Amino acid sequence: MLRFQKDSVVAVAFTLFAAAWSQVQERPVVIKGATILTMTHGTIEDGTVVVDKGKIAAVGKDVQAPPGADVIEARGEYVLPGLVDPHSHLGVYSL
Repeated sequence: MLRFQKDSVVAVAFTLFAAAWSQVQERPVVIKGATILTMTHGTIEDGTVVVDKGKIAAVGKDVQAPPGADVIEARGEYVLPGLVDPHSHLGVYSL
């Protein structure tokens, strides 16, 4: 019974934390300089991705960063906007 209560508390705490964190992003996030692999426009070298309010707002080579955005330099990295990796091992490596 104690384990069930402990697990329930952890689940509720995680849910509340996740809900609070999802509302934290007040500024846009810009990922620039990356090689962007798109589904519809092929590969964009030295491209920029703008994420605003949790959604992809712009993708391209000549995209400008909005004022006050958090900028992530990603030269030499690959970005696949919108791709969600369904194969993950959450928490397995912390054991």
